[in-house]
Amino acid sequence: MMHYLKLLLEPVALLFFLWAWVTWRLWVRRHRPWKLSLVGVLAFWLVASPLGANALAWLLERNYRDASVCDGFSVDDPIVVLGGGMRGSDASPTQTSALMEASMVRTFAARGLWQQLERAPAILVSGGGAAGVSEAALMSYILIQSGVPPSRLVREESSRSTRENATFSADLLKSMNAERFYLVTSAMHMPRARLAFDAIGLPICPWPVDQKSFMPDAGGLWLPSLRPLQKSTAALHEMKGLLWYALSGRGE
Repeated sequence: MMHYLKLLLEPVALLFFLWAWVTWRLWVRRHRPWKLSLVGVLAFWLVASPLGANALAWLLERNYRDASVCDGFSVDDPIVVLGGGMRGSDASPTQTSALMEASMVRTFAARGLWQQLERAPAILVSGGGAAGVSEAALMSYILIQSGVPPSRLVREESSRSTRENATFSADLLKSMNAERFYLVTSAMHMPRARLAFDAIGLPICPWPVDQKSFMPDAGGLWLPSLRPLQKSTAALHEMKGLLWYALSGRGE
């Protein structure tokens, strides 16, 4: 009971109820903007409720629910892991707290896959930075501290986008004589990453992690709150990227 009361008192929920009340008052007084306000309320509910946010996430993740070794892939095929962002631009080479949660999850998932593949493959870590230390450097530091030999790591530190992840990793994969590779990234990010990396022309075994879509409990299914709004923001960012790839042909 207290959990639902806290949800009802969250700023996002209060904003939604206030907006809904204003819309109702406009309708009662037959003011013309009430229809536009109603559309806004419904759109806000869609992105801020657990039901709507998880539906958006599911649309991206539906083909990437599980990670498994693909047919034809071996323990010698390299792993490519993509950075998921970092905070600030003045982190030290060992300040792993500067990495965003997505980068941390992907890093440890890459380590887990490396262990599953008998600690044989090289790991290509891809991710630039605004200045100073890169995502790739911080992620590599974590991998080294968790037991991956530095000799098994290759860093790509110039990329600023998913498209650049693929473009700059392509030459490194060729220098490694890779014939195929595992791609580690968040499940929500995987559709866009696949489009970008397919342009390299090598077979890809997707290794999706950090799945976000799930069915919340019925009691809180409809209540808008901050976490679903953040999840919807991430999902809409990916959808915007997919649309841009489709319109510009950059995924080809």
